[in-house]
Amino acid sequence: MNIKNKIFRKADVSDLNRILEIEEASFDTPWSREALRIEIEENELSEVYVVELEFEDGKRDIAGFLNYVKILGEIDINNVAIDKKYRNLGLGDFLLSSTIESLSDRELNLTLEVRHDNYPAINLYKKYGFKEEGIRRDYYKAGSHAIIMWRRGEK
Repeated sequence: MNIKNKIFRKADVSDLNRILEIEEASFDTPWSREALRIEIEENELSEVYVVELEFEDGKRDIAGFLNYVKILGEIDINNVAIDKKYRNLGLGDFLLSSTIESLSDRELNLTLEVRHDNYPAINLYKKYGFKEEGIRRDYYKAGSHAIIMWRRGEK
């Protein structure tokens, strides 16, 4: 797997099948095709970004995606997922840092929920200034809690 380039870009509806494939492989309760389509095409408060890999042989593949909703000056990150075959290559880091850089308003507060035992994700979020500020017990299923994390904007 010789990666030539990593591309951060806004998703479009032609990416939906690949995004859904990554979503379904990554989460116990994945979003539906229709919910993801609405996030990409219709929801004016939502942004969906992908990291696309370009290989030496010219092939391309979407390796992961992130979607968020901007509400009342806050960013609520709904999903961050990297295809299992591309994990541990720094792509989650690339996707999150590129998303944060794309936000023109540095005073925005960002929030997300992460499964309590997803240590790689928790560590990544901490690297970007997210702090644990709460817990939602049994959020994903019985015994699987969500840690609520916030990254407070620069004032």
